Formats: sequence, structure tokens, C-alpha cells
Amino acid sequence: MEKLDMPPVAEFLEILSDSGCKLWGCKLAIVMFHLNEEDLIDDLDGILTIGDFYNRADHEGTHLLFI
Repeated sequence: MEKLDMPPVAEFLEILSDSGCKLWGCKLAIVMFHLNEEDLIDDLDGILTIGDFYNRADHEGTHLLFI
């Protein structure tokens, strides 16, 4: 990441959130890795199931970034 002049993931997520991006957690990943909401970043806008994801992704102007 340093060679590419990219900020660390936590800082990158903070930059995205501060710029108005919506940040969503994946319900399946949370279940698979036995995580709780407390384990996630404070800037998270919520947790989505795959169905929720498809409903949100099918709108004009939507841009997706997986980290």
C-alpha cells in the first residue's frame, strides 16, 4: 500500500465516510467470521444481506467498492 501511496484501510474508510460515501457491512461475512456489530467501524451505515445488496446496487448512479 505504501508503494502505491495508498492510505491504510482504516484511514481510507474514514476518507470515504467523510466524503459522503455509504459504508455497509456484509451480513454473510459477519456471520461466517463470528463478528458482532461492536467489532465493526463506527462509520458503518448498516449491515446488508445479499438481497439488500442487489436491491441497492440496481439504481442509476450507484458505484460499488469492495474492500
